[in-house]
Amino acid sequence: MSAVSICIRHGALLILPWTIIEGFSDGCSLLDIYEGVKSMKFDLGSWTFPEKLLGASVSVSVGKNKNDLDAAIITNKVASTIPIFGHYIRYSLSETKPADDLALSAEENRNTEYQKEERPTRNINDVLVSNARKLQLPEPFSEDAKITNNKRVVYNKILYLLGNAGLGFTPMTLNEGKDFINALTNCIWAIDPFIDTLRERCFAMPILFENLLGYNVPENHKHKKSELSQSTLLSLAGHLDACLEKPWISKVMWAPIKVATQTLSDSMHKYIDYLKKKAEQVNQNRQLMFPVRSMDETKSVTVIRPSYVVKPGAASRYRALVNSVQKLEIYKPICLDEYTPQNTRERRYFLDNMKHGLPYKCVHLKFSAGNNLGSHNFLWKIPGGVSETDSDVMQKNSDVIQNLSKDLPEYHTRAMRRAFMSKASLLCSLKTSDARYIYKSLAGDCSLAENETEKAVDLRVQQAFEMEDPDIITDLRHHNTGQPSRYETFFNHAKQYIENVVETAVDERRHDQFTHMAQAMSVPDLLRQVKEICPENTPIPSEQWLRLQFAPKNPSAVTSLQFTGNLKVKFQVQSRQLRKSHIDLHYASATFRYLKEFAVKFRDFCVLVAMDDKHHCKVGEPGHPVAAVERGKRVVVGADQVFAVSDHDFTKFSIVPSVTMLIDIPESVNEGSFYRGQVYVGVKDLALEPSSPLRHITELKDILTNEELTKPILCLYTDGGPDHRLTYLSVQLSIICLFLSGNYDMIVAARTPPMASWKNPPERVMSILNLALQAVGLMRKETSAETEQKLKSASGLQQLRDIAKNPKFRDDMVDSIEPVKVLLSQLFKRLYLKEKQFKLFTASSEEEMEDLWGELSKFGNLPVGKKQIELKQSLKDWKYLPKTCRVY
Repeated sequence: MSAVSICIRHGALLILPWTIIEGFSDGCSLLDIYEGVKSMKFDLGSWTFPEKLLGASVSVSVGKNKNDLDAAIITNKVASTIPIFGHYIRYSLSETKPADDLALSAEENRNTEYQKEERPTRNINDVLVSNARKLQLPEPFSEDAKITNNKRVVYNKILYLLGNAGLGFTPMTLNEGKDFINALTNCIWAIDPFIDTLRERCFAMPILFENLLGYNVPENHKHKKSELSQSTLLSLAGHLDACLEKPWISKVMWAPIKVATQTLSDSMHKYIDYLKKKAEQVNQNRQLMFPVRSMDETKSVTVIRPSYVVKPGAASRYRALVNSVQKLEIYKPICLDEYTPQNTRERRYFLDNMKHGLPYKCVHLKFSAGNNLGSHNFLWKIPGGVSETDSDVMQKNSDVIQNLSKDLPEYHTRAMRRAFMSKASLLCSLKTSDARYIYKSLAGDCSLAENETEKAVDLRVQQAFEMEDPDIITDLRHHNTGQPSRYETFFNHAKQYIENVVETAVDERRHDQFTHMAQAMSVPDLLRQVKEICPENTPIPSEQWLRLQFAPKNPSAVTSLQFTGNLKVKFQVQSRQLRKSHIDLHYASATFRYLKEFAVKFRDFCVLVAMDDKHHCKVGEPGHPVAAVERGKRVVVGADQVFAVSDHDFTKFSIVPSVTMLIDIPESVNEGSFYRGQVYVGVKDLALEPSSPLRHITELKDILTNEELTKPILCLYTDGGPDHRLTYLSVQLSIICLFLSGNYDMIVAARTPPMASWKNPPERVMSILNLALQAVGLMRKETSAETEQKLKSASGLQQLRDIAKNPKFRDDMVDSIEPVKVLLSQLFKRLYLKEKQFKLFTASSEEEMEDLWGELSKFGNLPVGKKQIELKQSLKDWKYLPKTCRVY
């Protein structure tokens, strides 16, 4: 059973608009469909056939579209008509017959009507022959369809171009025509984003296809341009050439289209040849054992004679340059890049016309780097009364050029870098990325990276070397080469641990899931936990081999093939933080390096300490645990489980972990690492134990006392936060208190610049702390009803501190937050840094801080206040510091 689209007209009046009719039998005729419509046999909604036209005579036309219909015999079967003529049927009604004719039977009425009609009928064979010769075009994309890109628009425009030229395809060549239009569309679509570059390289775009450009603009959709490779162009041009060999395109009426298509194909082949030659040239250059461009080939020297008459326009253009040259010494060069305009055309005009604007005799030296790198330009004065051919002048000019050549960038070939890596590999095992950086640093190679991936890797390697810690990006994931069965005992205990501990970490409460703590917070921690329950002398696998026993996070990824899935646990990943740049970033590295060199030089008499605070952890209200850290870091979970905490985020209390790192000073700055040492972690309540410079220094004093470190020199390195900023008077006074309370000869304090706190070694420890905080939900213990009522009205830290002024409420608040501090302290104590277990310290009390602050009484009255202006006012009566205690 098929469907047809019909309409009924009476002269110029449309009785029934085009409507799809279904539900007729296979043996139904065209007349039966008309009669069914009259008798409302088909579902036409509220439409009814006009009563005055029930007896009108009818004729029928059939076609493949609404506008091109052929007359047909109304008694023909629908099943044999629509495959040839089409699915569109139009019924045309004539004038109403007299009443006596209406009395005839239905069959006689039909015969009488068609006997009276004298319409020309067409033989079906003639129709088939006519249709076989009729030209047609493929159906265009509908304009109201959802167009994902403009490629359909280009396709439709090509159809419109062919239709306006009266061109088309017969039914036998329609598929070939579709291939031709698709090939032409693909070619134009591929070269559209690069048309400006192609035209610069003598690419001839046919005028006939000019209006098809400008539709493929990836930047409008925030996409990158796809590479226009030689293989892509060759495939597109080959498809187009195959279409040009078809017989129908050689006809006279196709001549303009054929010529334009051949021009496009020839241009593409010429550009392919151009790419081949360039590729061969690049390959040859890469095999050279010396730079492609030497300094002698790329430099040009021009003597500029003084211009004593300068036009006003030139005077204003070169005024800044003339003022600089006027103050310039003889034979002392200056770089012209800071005086030239940014626009390339204006820059070229500026350099070419310097001879009309300089009233001094000068030498202009230009080094051309090649490609799109531009040129480096230098200028220096020479004596005006001496000929430039004088031997002394020529020698001094040559010396200037020789000195400038040493500082200019060089671009080495692949073969030169490959030769270095090959020789270096004979002496030591060196990664390619590390060897590439070392070569560029030592040889002065300024060549760009081959691709974006290599560029990103080189930046990370450069950063690692600047931080003097290449391990920051080193990834030594070597699989254990032993037999897996050797660790069968360990893996059995690991499965028991996971079943008994890890999988019980999630509670289902109605529609919510709350995770209170992840028992195994990392692979090293899981390894240690399982090792404790294994029998003695049990073979223990490496961390890497244990990791590969997990279930892969993404089973469809290629990397999932490396995982065995023996342990039903998986990971979830934390994204890395962004790092912003600062103008003083270089000085951060230099300052830290000087501090490290100082510590290394006096390592027998020096203690190096680094301090930092972690971002505060929110503590939920009773019954509403809140995640200790934001989502992200991978934690060990059951393979079929999800960690979740309450989405309640209206917290009042927060916990701040503080880190103090006693760094093990190596014997050498270049060979040792400053990321080794003893880590102390303290857990503080943000409301009741606020962070301050004096609190940090008091806690540091207690740590140094416990470690029995009595060396005469103390070096501090902190970030630039308000509790450590060395320009603040409160920080300076706190350090003086530490100096006076201990037996120190010198305290050296340095800080990181803004947006570069990652230089601080404790920042590396923060990532370890995150291991303990993953999948941990924090909430305080409920206190008395009176205290809870008070806390509900508090909306900030200051209000909480005001409530704590009451001793009773303060004790309740301390008891409420104490279980959270104990939990975090237990978790932090399980952490390690290079096989050294973390140690804990408690927050200093108010009495301890007051005792340390009392050291300042040696200089006068104790300072009062916290703000800078208040402290300065309090210190006015101080006497000068003794000579034995100087603050620089």
